Amino acid sequence: MIDELLKYNIEPVITISHYEMPLGLVKEYGGWKNRKIVEFYDRFATTLFERYHKKVKYWITFNEINVNLHAPFTGGGLLFEDGEKNEQDIYQAVHNK
Repeated sequence: MIDELLKYNIEPVITISHYEMPLGLVKEYGGWKNRKIVEFYDRFATTLFERYHKKVKYWITFNEINVNLHAPFTGGGLLFEDGEKNEQDIYQAVHNK
């Protein structure tokens, strides 16, 4: 897709994270409430930068970080067993992002 944009002189602006969280990281680590996720995100972002640094100048780290408050699973990979939102976990996830 990046090559196709460049072919038509369209400057790509890439959002690294737009609501996606691998389910394995949700189940194993609890999503963004766990600081360990920062290491995985760093590795992912570094891989993108290394692969596409010659083609992409502009990067957005996260899209709509506030969605954690409204849709914690979608925005931060947060699951709550009792069905009740845990505000501390939500704010910890926002902090970790």
